Amino acid sequence: MYKVVIVDDEQSVRERLISLINRMKDDYEIIATYENGYDALFCSSLNPDILITDIKMPYVDGIELIKQLKLSLPLLKSVIISGFDSFTYAQKAISLGVVGYLTKPISFQDLKETLDAIKKSLDSQFTINNNNKKLQNRADTALKLLQNNDLNRLITLKNIPDDFLSKLKIDEINLDYRFIMIGSFDFDDEAEEVTFSQTELVSLYLDNLINDELKINHFEDKISYKLFEKEIESNILLLSNSPMVKEDIQNIFTAILAKIKKICSVSISIGFSEMSLLNKEISFRRLYRHAKRSLEYRQVVGKNMVLFFDDIDKGAPGTGKIDENEYKDISYEILYGKINNALSKVEKILQTITRENFQNTYYYVLNNLLDYVLKSCVSLPTLYQETHAHKDIVNNLFSLKTNESILEFFKELILDIDEINKNLITLVKHNLLNIR
Repeated sequence: MYKVVIVDDEQSVRERLISLINRMKDDYEIIATYENGYDALFCSSLNPDILITDIKMPYVDGIELIKQLKLSLPLLKSVIISGFDSFTYAQKAISLGVVGYLTKPISFQDLKETLDAIKKSLDSQFTINNNNKKLQNRADTALKLLQNNDLNRLITLKNIPDDFLSKLKIDEINLDYRFIMIGSFDFDDEAEEVTFSQTELVSLYLDNLINDELKINHFEDKISYKLFEKEIESNILLLSNSPMVKEDIQNIFTAILAKIKKICSVSISIGFSEMSLLNKEISFRRLYRHAKRSLEYRQVVGKNMVLFFDDIDKGAPGTGKIDENEYKDISYEILYGKINNALSKVEKILQTITRENFQNTYYYVLNNLLDYVLKSCVSLPTLYQETHAHKDIVNNLFSLKTNESILEFFKELILDIDEINKNLITLVKHNLLNIR
């Protein structure tokens, strides 16, 4: 449907045009009427498609009105109305691209033929514009895919080969900055607890929220960024020609995480690497690993957080230890079938290592705990055959994000071990009875 503005100093003419156009209301909508050209000058904000105007009017005539509106509405289609034929007016109208000329009294047939011709032209123009938009969207999508692949490769490199640097420039990835940080977003809940729609919503909103928040904080001209995805994980390069202040980055991304939580009903955190000078010796792989490592600190500080590698690397020593006897007690409890006791002691250790003084030994303790739990199994080959290989068990443990899911992991593992132990003990007893 196309929007129409009517301008005529005669009320009877305006009313007739309204009546006639309403008979074609499936194709045209009258959005405004004016009784003089001066008032009609302000209709540009309505973004009309078609202007129907009288030539002779007080203050501003039809020709001048068309001339002025064309400055802000170059695609506007204009039709002029006159009670007399005038060669001079017709010449001026042609020079302004007027597409219709109606004489009073206006008949429905003349108006319909004029508007239908305009509609055909506008339909054609819309189709061209729409096709151009589709082509541009395809080009943009292709470029984003190339950039995403480039950035995924970039974070695996110790340094950038010259040929890859040339490719980055061709793919419009500008690294001509002095400073860089790499950030990695991650869902705070386990993958199976995050719905597909939540994943899609985060991906959809993240770029806009980052862009908006940089503008709100007046950093749009100071900090550039590149957002890219690695499977369901989003990552970001922050680039600047002046040192980035950690407090500024924290404020910006704390607001972004809060908005994501409210809009998408899901909690995410982001870990940032240290800020580094962007030169040929820079290791993007190291920065990415540091960004991922900073996310591990969630076990100590909680969810929905902005985390920095500098805080982990330069913070307190964080070398808390667990007495070896605590591990042994768990192993003995499992061996003797006291599963509830074992699980209580596992839970106690997991609660202990979430304290800040365990920030650098958290995964070391988890590894020791796993070793002693596995030692309680009287037949590890049976465990690996009936459940998972040792490598898979380790990988599963260290992929978990919350203490609740880690406790559940150990509960399932201990129950599997207990069943294997009981089955073997029963088998041994049965064999002994047969020997007797």
